[in-house]
Amino acid sequence: MNLKKLWKQFLPLSLSDIVMALGDPLHHAALAQLDRPREHLAAYGVAKSLAIFFESPIIMLLHAANALAGNPVSRLALKKFTSRFCLFLSVIFSLLLAPFIYPWFSKNILGLGDDISALALSILFFLIPWPLVIGWRRFYQGQLIRYGFGNVIGKASIIRVFYVAGVLYFGVKFLFPATAVAGLALMGGIVVESAIVISNYYFRRDSFDKVLDSEEKQKILPQDTWQAWNFFWPLSLSMMIVWGGRVLLTALVARAGDAQLALAVWPVSWGIVLLLSNSTRMIQQITISNKNQMNGMLLAKFTLSVGAVFTLPLVLLSIWGKSFLLFYLGNDLELVTAVLPILRWCMLFPMLIALQNALQGYLIGDGKTKLVNIATVISVFCLAIITWLLIIYGMKGAQAAALGVIISMLIEISILKYSLGNKT
Repeated sequence: MNLKKLWKQFLPLSLSDIVMALGDPLHHAALAQLDRPREHLAAYGVAKSLAIFFESPIIMLLHAANALAGNPVSRLALKKFTSRFCLFLSVIFSLLLAPFIYPWFSKNILGLGDDISALALSILFFLIPWPLVIGWRRFYQGQLIRYGFGNVIGKASIIRVFYVAGVLYFGVKFLFPATAVAGLALMGGIVVESAIVISNYYFRRDSFDKVLDSEEKQKILPQDTWQAWNFFWPLSLSMMIVWGGRVLLTALVARAGDAQLALAVWPVSWGIVLLLSNSTRMIQQITISNKNQMNGMLLAKFTLSVGAVFTLPLVLLSIWGKSFLLFYLGNDLELVTAVLPILRWCMLFPMLIALQNALQGYLIGDGKTKLVNIATVISVFCLAIITWLLIIYGMKGAQAAALGVIISMLIEISILKYSLGNKT
């Protein structure tokens, strides 16, 4: 195993994350061209954060499917668990939008005004199947990654982004309602990508059992649905806490002194940061799949090289990107002026995400999922406390959120490294 081979495995997987993160900037650019852009940008940010929160318990299905793919019994157990759990999440999501729950939740928990609350609800109705579709997509993606078909995932992501761009283009061209445009692009893109991934899995599945590693058959892995849950719940809880923290972050920003502007600034800024930061996340999959074939020094070189590649564009954008941002955000100078400081503060965030995922990958590969969960809990707790204190003492909402995210990520990385000991 060498650096070149790791990059060759990483690039098609990273492409899927790049494309996924590209959806937010595309949505932001389109909504900025339609009526009431700030209100719709804020509503989109709220709706997306809630959808991701309900997705959060199953985000780690990709990792679990990768880790368990080599054992046919474990793979079947995880499949049964996936179908039941994801359906349950979609049902709970739909209940949140009920007339007797959503108005109270949006006002008292999220702190939204009636206008943004109503716009967000219009988008959320499109997203009710989100957890179910995402869960199945992640389960089958994990199988494909384990057996060397990561290029399928990249191709499916490219088709998804073309679909999203097409819906947004025609929505802007024909001035369709902004909430319908956002909802159809978001949900439709996931459905298209999932259909391609699942169909490719079934086309290739006969070859999987032929390449099962005999070591995988000997490992003590989940044998039924309950054991699959015991394996998976620490990872699931970790992501629920992470994305629960992001929803809480929206609620805190909504209570800042500049709340109306901050609710538009934060999702726009964070969407740009995540476009590049999320591009490094598949380091975790590479680590899980190859940890027995590479030493700590190779992993460190690979992680730093990936982090550097995706940090550089964000650094350049944060320093010289004002003209691009003006074009991107419909020449809204006040919005651009507020976004630029956030990008500058977060310009090293892709490197931090790369380090986080490499460390998590080693721990997950060793079955130490509870240590990942502990680090996440502490990190999100610090995020909430730091952001809240900064807002109390008068910092602008989006800036407080950015500083809270950076400090909490540094804390999480430190805990993960300590948990791993001297392995890297």
